[in-house]
Amino acid sequence: MVTPQPAAEPCGPRRRDAAATRSDLLTAARLHLTRGGFEGTSTREVAATAGVNQTLVYRYFGSKEKLFEEAAAQSDAHREAQKALKDVPLEQLPKTLLDVVLDAGTTWGGSGPPDGFIAFLTAASHDSIRELICDRLTTTFSEDLGSRLPGADPELRAELFAATLIGLSLMRHKIGTPALAVTDRDTLAPYVDSIGQVLFAAPATKAPE
Repeated sequence: MVTPQPAAEPCGPRRRDAAATRSDLLTAARLHLTRGGFEGTSTREVAATAGVNQTLVYRYFGSKEKLFEEAAAQSDAHREAQKALKDVPLEQLPKTLLDVVLDAGTTWGGSGPPDGFIAFLTAASHDSIRELICDRLTTTFSEDLGSRLPGADPELRAELFAATLIGLSLMRHKIGTPALAVTDRDTLAPYVDSIGQVLFAAPATKAPE
């Protein structure tokens, strides 16, 4: 009786899984966005980092712009911020959102893939990504947070708090100013909380003259 032999492996390298390739390209794009920005990065560099041929960038995304827009749009930090705005009491939001921003920033210069939040902040000079940033920030802060704030100018106060978080993240992780770069979150939290409580409270009405 002849024992059946296993089928021979096909010659040449295995075909990459399309979803995995796409994910690798997006991760590589976020990494390069944080380092060189949109203008300073080529699709060839992204493809090389992902370990694939450059033609796959155009097969899966159509253009460099679409690749970087999608890479910037994928943000765990944005999803966590949106969830916090629905579930977290207003008085706890400053500390919670600080944690979200700091956690997203830990991969900026580290070994892990950067979050889309960090990637799109560093790519804001490009028109399409700037529009994406504006849309995300408007939805998350101007609308979602602003709708929870009592008193006058809620959208303005929500955007001022967003500016605090974004400025902190940029100065700490990208620019590396001496105090912010080394201060731990437990020290930062009371200051950010104080800013948040001032902006979240209804402004005092001006007495009539």
